[in-house]
Amino acid sequence: MLVLTQPYHFTSPPPARPTSSIEPSPPPPSTTPTPKKMSTILRTVRNLRRIGIKDYLHQMQNIGDTKAGTLIATDRYGNKYYENVDDELPLRTRWVDYKEQEYSP
Repeated sequence: MLVLTQPYHFTSPPPARPTSSIEPSPPPPSTTPTPKKMSTILRTVRNLRRIGIKDYLHQMQNIGDTKAGTLIATDRYGNKYYENVDDELPLRTRWVDYKEQEYSP
């Protein structure tokens, strides 16, 4: 049997912080970041109309996205380098269309 020599006191939880009746206001609209462009079905349809069905199918098979842009260069291996600064998402403005795709059987 356990005998306590001092009375045992339960500790109560700490008091809750007083809540303010004033809630913080959202930031002004001018400082709220907004995305530049979004990859959407409308963008895909627009690029389909620009590049045609043949290049659309080629791009969907090889890179999985439709892109329309300006041919910048072609290297000695036949790879084509494109750029579209205006209509693409940030960091997706340049791409390469490889002459030969590497297939693994």
